[in-house]
Amino acid sequence: ASKITEYIGKQYSSWTILEDLGSRLVGKRKEGYKGKFTTYIKAKCRCGITKEVKLANILAGISTQCRSCSKRKY
Repeated sequence: ASKITEYIGKQYSSWTILEDLGSRLVGKRKEGYKGKFTTYIKAKCRCGITKEVKLANILAGISTQCRSCSKRKY
């Protein structure tokens, strides 16, 4: 596993990673399924909006910009 600090300050698409917000347990919906830990980060979009985003989604290219920018046409 890589350290989150190596991603801070780097830009991925429209996101710039600002801060590690730690891991959270997600996906615990079904009986017997314990869920999994997902790392969240604070990221700033090119338009200036700051959001909490899953690090894995940014690295995989699933999240490339905030919702406001996704609706705009540049």
